[in-house]
Amino acid sequence: MESVEAFWTRCCETLGSEASARGYTERQIGNTPALVDQILELIISGEKRGTFSLPEKLARDGTTPAAGDYVILTRYDGSAGCLVQVEACATMAFDEVGPGELEIEGPGARDPAVWRDIHERYWTPMLAAWGKSLTISEPVLVQRFRLLAVARR
Repeated sequence: MESVEAFWTRCCETLGSEASARGYTERQIGNTPALVDQILELIISGEKRGTFSLPEKLARDGTTPAAGDYVILTRYDGSAGCLVQVEACATMAFDEVGPGELEIEGPGARDPAVWRDIHERYWTPMLAAWGKSLTISEPVLVQRFRLLAVARR
């Protein structure tokens, strides 16, 4: 497994000084080892080209993305998984996420009803821990990205 630091150094050799100067954010998508691995494989294969997050979670983690940002997605153990560059971000209500936005999602979650069920189960416990509940108007950050590099295993 490649460390995040070694992976970023290797990526900067290809991407150049602009990337090095801009820096990167480190994130993990998922909350279990199996889910993190599954999501990484979908991104690496090109089947998943974006993600959906609660803006409050990102703010709490200090990882709120913006277009142009470099993000190293890590494996559950913290080692590097891949490097993506954020192409666009948009905030919308939970119930407004539809087929157009879901084109970036993994193949098993492109149906709006399936997507809502998956994310309701994922976000409800997180929000409950903050004393909140998921509502149809809950803000969701839609993030489109492109895969730039894959870490060594």
